[in-house]
Amino acid sequence: MQKWTLLLFVMLTGLPFIQCKDDGEGNGGGAPNPAAVADAVSNPSGTVADAATAQGVAEAFAAEMESMSSTGAGAAQNGSFDCPNGGNISVSADASGTGTFSYNSCCYEAGCCVDGDGWVAAGTGDYTLCADYSLSLECGEASGSYSVDYCTSTDGNVWYVVEYSGATYTCSGYYNSETGGSWTIRDANATWECQATCTNGTCNGSCSDGTETITW
Repeated sequence: MQKWTLLLFVMLTGLPFIQCKDDGEGNGGGAPNPAAVADAVSNPSGTVADAATAQGVAEAFAAEMESMSSTGAGAAQNGSFDCPNGGNISVSADASGTGTFSYNSCCYEAGCCVDGDGWVAAGTGDYTLCADYSLSLECGEASGSYSVDYCTSTDGNVWYVVEYSGATYTCSGYYNSETGGSWTIRDANATWECQATCTNGTCNGSCSDGTETITW
């Protein structure tokens, strides 16, 4: 995802941006439903059964992190904001803390335009905030559809729904396939604390649920 998309999104909405597959849990431009997203975050369907799965989930999480901007300071502003090369972004926020937005052929530069919509709203249960959005980007090799569901927990951690091999997992923390990192994976049965060091494209990592440790 191009940096201009990240910066424009953060500047106008105050949300981080994640590149990932559409996992089908969110409803993009539909009515805000933080309970549904919180449920998806709280109830992953997959199981970390072996090293291949642990590493695969880590790489899927890394793909999301690579296009994320975590500088999500500031709140959504009401109004329509013109994009540099045509189109606009419409943002609406209410007193309850719910914000909705729509990209309308928003072009930051010639040949790079984005359409789509989404929302952010107060969370439920253990989550203070949840969000869901879907965007379609036309910009050369970066063209594609981008979707994300995430919630921020009461302790300040952001949990993302990550899809791998047809199942969902919930991830928090940081992982980069070039440098490594420290992150947490929640599957259907356990919580795995993971860490890895990556050098020259080779990663040595491990995940432990407290009783079992998986290494690669």
